[in-house]
Amino acid sequence: MPCNGKLIAQLRKLLGWTQNDLARKSGFTERLIVKAEASQNIATSTLQIIAETFREAGAQVTAADLSADPAALAREFILSMYKHGPKVIDANERFLSPDLVLHFAGEPKIFPFAGTHIRIEAARVAFL
Repeated sequence: MPCNGKLIAQLRKLLGWTQNDLARKSGFTERLIVKAEASQNIATSTLQIIAETFREAGAQVTAADLSADPAALAREFILSMYKHGPKVIDANERFLSPDLVLHFAGEPKIFPFAGTHIRIEAARVAFL
């Protein structure tokens, strides 16, 4: 899953660290930190270690905070709507909350999917 590279870079800079500093303190290579800050896919276990490194320096951050780049996830979801069509929820379930709430504006007589759909199952039905 793409990580929140902007947040990683922001926290690193807030602490006055270079990418090399973060790499050394977390036990990773500078190349991996560059990859993380570019919001590329990073293992959850790696993000846990990076979050712990930040917490040890006083930052209030969790691995969950670092594991989700909202803009990247939104782009991925929208692009996958074209690719997966009615199966878009299944294709993206790994990063959707089970308590998902979708709201589609419009007149239900014209747009059958219009309305509020609460939870994953209702979202699946909305896209069928």
